[in-house]
Amino acid sequence: MPTSYPAPSEDAVKTLLAGAVAVTVKVHIADAPDPDDEAVGAFASYVTEDNAPAVLAFANPAAINAIGGPMAEVEAEAIGEANEKGVILDPAFEKFQEVAGSLAVCLNSDFTKPVTLKDVQKAPAQLSDDTNELRRQPPGRRAFRVDAEGLGSGSVILYIG
Repeated sequence: MPTSYPAPSEDAVKTLLAGAVAVTVKVHIADAPDPDDEAVGAFASYVTEDNAPAVLAFANPAAINAIGGPMAEVEAEAIGEANEKGVILDPAFEKFQEVAGSLAVCLNSDFTKPVTLKDVQKAPAQLSDDTNELRRQPPGRRAFRVDAEGLGSGSVILYIG
């Protein structure tokens, strides 16, 4: 399994989101609990050119809705209601997938094999054995708190190979 992928900085993630989301976004490194097997959210899998798992990202519903909702022009009230219920809005999920694809830029360096987004799937999800191993025993981990002005805040966790 690849090792030593760089953990993106707060600024790198904030810059990525600021370019995609039409509201003010704050990003902070923060503690976040690992999702259990039945957690609602989304997993984004990043792989090397030989399809080896490199990085796995998990976002909870509030993060998905706060990031993807404004991009899909979802009303703030609908985003708030979905966040209260802990559900993912379909239009927000579709736009979140675009942001997940762009995150690969923050994961690449001159010293590692290039990674690309393999897929984004709603959780709970059946992950491959290699991907599940990365999730359960990552060489590196970084969690971000993403606050979208007026739309709520959520967590994005990176499991880094």
